[in-house]
Amino acid sequence: MRQPLSAATALILFIAISVAGCTTGSQNSGHTVTNATIVSPSAQNYTIEITGGIRSPVTVTYNDLEAMNRTTMKNATMIKTGSGAMVTSDWTGVSTMDILAKAGLPAGTSTIKMYSPDGYVMTYTTDQLKGTMLGLEKNGTTLNADVNDNNPIQLVAPDQTGHEWIKVPTKIVIAKP
Repeated sequence: MRQPLSAATALILFIAISVAGCTTGSQNSGHTVTNATIVSPSAQNYTIEITGGIRSPVTVTYNDLEAMNRTTMKNATMIKTGSGAMVTSDWTGVSTMDILAKAGLPAGTSTIKMYSPDGYVMTYTTDQLKGTMLGLEKNGTTLNADVNDNNPIQLVAPDQTGHEWIKVPTKIVIAKP
């Protein structure tokens, strides 16, 4: 006949089973879990190449973005191109100006060209990019670097039309006008 487990043995067994597999940075279906946030493989490999700055070329990685100061925009509104409908969301990300500063943004007004992997290109001035961010989370959902996904990393340009919210910028060129 089997002897019942002692209370101490049962507690140790329960704790061991409860914490098994609960580690930061563990793999889960191809996604990395960091601080309870699931980061897609495409985001882990995401980089932005910046040229034309004082210290360029510079490559900013997803890990670099994660280490930078985060900003949050509550109720940021995108105006849907064509329909004029407005979509409001809460965003968390990194200031576009902080990202550009990594390459040494020249004094004065510059022209900034952003390129997306789908071939989309948008041109801005530094004044247009003040108050924008590279959104890494939308309404609490971590975004990814797949331009064709419903939740891509993207430039958040409040109160601007959707075509100005470029998705997954991978290359930025800074030039004087």
